[in-house]
Amino acid sequence: MANLVTDSVPRGTLLSALEEKRRQQMKKYLLHRLFFVAMLREEVLDGEITAYHEQLFQRIQKFHLGEPASGVLLIYSRCILHILEASSGTLYHILTDLAALEKQGPKALLQDVKIVVMSHNIPTRLFTQWYTTTVDVPVTLEDVTQSQTTEEVITEALLQDVKIVVMSHNIPTRLFTQWYTTTVDVPVTLEDVTQSQTTEEVITECLTLILKLGVYLATLKVGNKGLSECLHNVVPELLVPAETIQCLCRAKECLSPAQFLEMYSNPLQPSMDSETVWPTPAHMFK
Repeated sequence: MANLVTDSVPRGTLLSALEEKRRQQMKKYLLHRLFFVAMLREEVLDGEITAYHEQLFQRIQKFHLGEPASGVLLIYSRCILHILEASSGTLYHILTDLAALEKQGPKALLQDVKIVVMSHNIPTRLFTQWYTTTVDVPVTLEDVTQSQTTEEVITEALLQDVKIVVMSHNIPTRLFTQWYTTTVDVPVTLEDVTQSQTTEEVITECLTLILKLGVYLATLKVGNKGLSECLHNVVPELLVPAETIQCLCRAKECLSPAQFLEMYSNPLQPSMDSETVWPTPAHMFK
């Protein structure tokens, strides 16, 4: 029999093509971008928030090989906005730690953590390193008390930050014959723009500002993780308002770290009862 000589044709796979592309880009892992917000515990220091994230990154790097985290942490007076870029394994460990942190209840450093967006397989980093800065954004809500006198404010005082206004001694007679209580439904006078927007519109607005902020930070020289200049003085138009972050923390459409991990761990195609029953309810071959 004649020997059949076949020319060996090199064939490639999609996996090998992706690995070669990553090799040319000097990337070992696929990059993902995580965008989450959280409320802060009362009377928390800025140093505690930065130290928590630094220690978290160090613990992850000790036992997990992956792309290090880059991004920006914006610390407001009552909330934070955090954007992270890293490999999937690094972000998974970060979300696991955030889920465990929320179980501490009111004592937790970060509360009401909500994942706004998870972007997969981003082509390149938006942030060259991990930045952290404190944002002192002026309140954008109109405070009607600024145009009132002290007496007018006392008249409309609410039951918070209780102060003794007047103590009258030796009154000749009672003004009230008994003790009354009632609920007063006063319309809100502070105008919050997020109340007239949907969650999708708020998220889109936040992402637009964050992308512009990342482009601005890319123009800065790589140095210390702490920004030497105050962003609220240099680029206040690129900062997300604090009330917008608080609105996202209350949004039911956004998942908490525990909910996200539960969805991440569940299979996309759950097995049906008919797949685990033998013999099958229908004929396999007809």
